Amino acid sequence: MPSVEDLSSSPTCKINIAAILELSPQQAAASLRKRLSTDSARVDVLELAKALGCRVSTTRISVGGTVQADLCPDVGRDLFYLRVDPEPVGGWGEVTRPSREATARHRLRFRVGHELGHTLFYERQKGRGPRRAQRWTSCEEQWCDEFARSLLLPPPAARTLPATANSVFRLQRRFDVSLEVAARALANAHEEAAVAVWFWPENVDKPQDSLLRQWVSCEASALRLWRRSGVVAKALDDGESKGPLASLSGASRQLAATARCGRRRRQLVVVAR
Repeated sequence: MPSVEDLSSSPTCKINIAAILELSPQQAAASLRKRLSTDSARVDVLELAKALGCRVSTTRISVGGTVQADLCPDVGRDLFYLRVDPEPVGGWGEVTRPSREATARHRLRFRVGHELGHTLFYERQKGRGPRRAQRWTSCEEQWCDEFARSLLLPPPAARTLPATANSVFRLQRRFDVSLEVAARALANAHEEAAVAVWFWPENVDKPQDSLLRQWVSCEASALRLWRRSGVVAKALDDGESKGPLASLSGASRQLAATARCGRRRRQLVVVAR
């Protein structure tokens, strides 16, 4: 694993504030993955954070979990202290232990990746504390979100898979990310496809009537059509299904729906193309 100097402070390093303002978040993430020689591998964000001079701890930061992460530069050394709360806002509720462990891990990985993006907006110099190179803006938050997604799941990996519902689950397992991160990657890689991720509460008699939207890349009007589809109902019953769908424009489209299968299925992915 490279040192802090290799990745942050070296004048020749492409991942620093002098270059970050000229790069898209996808380009910055790809450059960092290349320097780590992990173009196709799962990134260990905790090891990466250590290499970038960021010390990570997990803890409850605020009442109710409204604050999910807190990044503080050391005033005297080239270090950051990062606290992350992997518990969802509002608590775990009835989430079962296996699902809780996976969700906490995915949330930790994404939050660490996001905050590492913020560290790139600081001037770094050995022997002194990191200093802000420019004033924070809301655009930086969006930049860091995209940086984290591309760091955890490189866009080229999504382009190698077909635009199907099953591909989202494959990406999630391969890169150990949330289903939303995987769905966004597939939607970005296949602009011709529309992707939706739904979930439903446990212990319900009619899961199709109880589906709740998690993330979509299309308009809500299309979702109403999808939700009534027999393809979605069959996926909830059998785990996977394919079939035709008449789009709002009248053209024929292919609809595929895949439900996460296990003792308790809780998520559904739908792709139309």
